[in-house]
Amino acid sequence: PMDVSNVTPAELVALSLEHLPADRVTVDLSNAPPSMQIDGPRLARAVQNLVENALQATAVPSPVELRITTSAGHVVIDEHWTATYTDALPAACDNTRGLHCRYAFHEAAVK
Repeated sequence: PMDVSNVTPAELVALSLEHLPADRVTVDLSNAPPSMQIDGPRLARAVQNLVENALQATAVPSPVELRITTSAGHVVIDEHWTATYTDALPAACDNTRGLHCRYAFHEAAVK
């Protein structure tokens, strides 16, 4: 079962990056909603996996950029990085200028 509660983007990022090298991740919350009705721990784990995969696909010290925004009432999480390889990229990714992946989480209610 989902454990939905009111979570701020900053709280989501803190949970997501808790066990990752924060010095290699830049975060942009400038267009993020003030809060979201989401399953914080579950979405944080998904974001952690996405960022961890991006970190593994980049050469140190290349950063991973993480941005949380909204679009049409949905939470959108973008990540961008320069990949050291382009095999088996997720369908959500575009590698025309580095790598840019966009994931929309439609279950989240934006407030």
